[in-house]
Order: sequence, then structure tokens, then C-alpha cells
Amino acid sequence: MALASLFDLDGLHQLGNQLVHTVVPLLTVLGWLIFGPRGGTSRRVAWLSLLFPACWLVFTLIRGAVIHWYPYPFIDVSAIGYAKAILNSFWVSLLLLGLAAGATALDSRLGPRGPSAGLARAGTEPHDHVAG
Repeated sequence: MALASLFDLDGLHQLGNQLVHTVVPLLTVLGWLIFGPRGGTSRRVAWLSLLFPACWLVFTLIRGAVIHWYPYPFIDVSAIGYAKAILNSFWVSLLLLGLAAGATALDSRLGPRGPSAGLARAGTEPHDHVAG
């Protein structure tokens, strides 16, 4: 939403933009809150969640240097330089880490939910039973 005013999109481009940047993230969070699963996050997972964005950034900076195009103005090295692009990326990474930490804290408070939630609450483990 912070970058929404950068482009004047129409028709299918606007629909695609809204689906990718608004609808899917909201439905993902809503689905996780309602259906789970729970217990899949930790401090380690929160830190590891930065791995994909870091790889994307490296790829984007290398690709941008070759084709002279960057998808977002906050990493447009040709306009702001590498130092500012790296600083901006640091702030975005800090925001992402904060969101991951918040999700981790919320996950631990919400308790079990999902396919194994009933088993976790009952304190039982699934066992294979052989009909005899």
C-alpha cells in the first residue's frame, strides 16, 4: 500500500496488482488465524524468513545492473545509489523481521489449531491400528 501511488494501473493490471499485493496477503493471514496450523514458527524460523527476500534482493540488484531496471524505487540503484538502496533494504528487512517475530509470538499464544489440534489437546498421539 505504501507504493500504491507509484503506478497508474488499469484493467487487468490493476486487478493483478490488487490480488498479489492486497487480497492474497490478507487471505493468507486470515486463513492462518482461522485454520492454522500452529506451532510451525520459532525465533529460528523468523530469522530464516529473511532468506528468500535477501536472495531476491541480490538477484534483483545483479539483474538491475545488467538490464538497468529495478522493480521498486527504494532499490533503484541508478536513481539513489547502492548505499541508499542497501539502507532502504535494511529497513524493509527490519519490518519483515518484526512481522515474523509478531507472528511467532501470536502463534505461541493462540495454541494448537489445524489437523493435529484435537490430538494435541487430548495429549494423544496417532497410532496405526491393525484390525484383527
